[in-house]
Amino acid sequence: RGATHAVLGGIGAAEAAGIGIRASGEVFGSPFFDNNSARAVAQIGVWMTQAEQLGSDGLMLATGIYRSDLTSQAAIDAELKYVRRVLDQAADRAADLGLALSVENSSDFSTSELEGLLDSLEGRCELFLDVANPLNISENPVTVVEELGRFATAGHVKDVIRTSVWNFDRAHRYGYGVEFAYPGEGSVFSPELISAITRIADGREFALGIEGLNSRVGVDDQFEKLNKSLAFLRSAFADSEIAEVVR
Repeated sequence: RGATHAVLGGIGAAEAAGIGIRASGEVFGSPFFDNNSARAVAQIGVWMTQAEQLGSDGLMLATGIYRSDLTSQAAIDAELKYVRRVLDQAADRAADLGLALSVENSSDFSTSELEGLLDSLEGRCELFLDVANPLNISENPVTVVEELGRFATAGHVKDVIRTSVWNFDRAHRYGYGVEFAYPGEGSVFSPELISAITRIADGREFALGIEGLNSRVGVDDQFEKLNKSLAFLRSAFADSEIAEVVR
């Protein structure tokens, strides 16, 4: 109850400041619903009702599937078929409620697979564009933004910090580790990527959010990190309409 009051209070403050709300559901990939698309669609309907009650203009979904866990192209194709079936049915419900339905590129499908999926839904489902996730499936974020940006009206940005995992002689590496971080803390934001994101917002609405993902229990550093990240994004997109979104 207290958490509900806190959430509603935060939403009220956001609305008072003229900030829109975009609700997010949970994951709907086949492993979470025993490959039962009807169950998944029913649960998404519950999330849509909750989104509507919160005053959200849409609902963002993610499969919760990671491409590295799909062991063959046949497994990828089967999951893609399931996702298409779920979104096709959920899109009709979203339209009835006046909600914009979107699905995240959540390290599951390739650019060409997502393009085919979204084209098949004929504008009834948008892309929620995660700018850094292409790195998780060995794709170039700039290329992904350029090719899939036409499907997106919202998305979020995060950064990536790479650290070497050295062997005993400190001259060779076993490999490297990857940690998600707030925008500006890592190495993702090249001038080419900033330009690609900027072009998405050229002459149309595009809502940009921040995904930090590197909070630590008991470490009170999130406001500091967020403020630094906002300053970085305002500077990076100073000549873009996006700069107004991240203020």
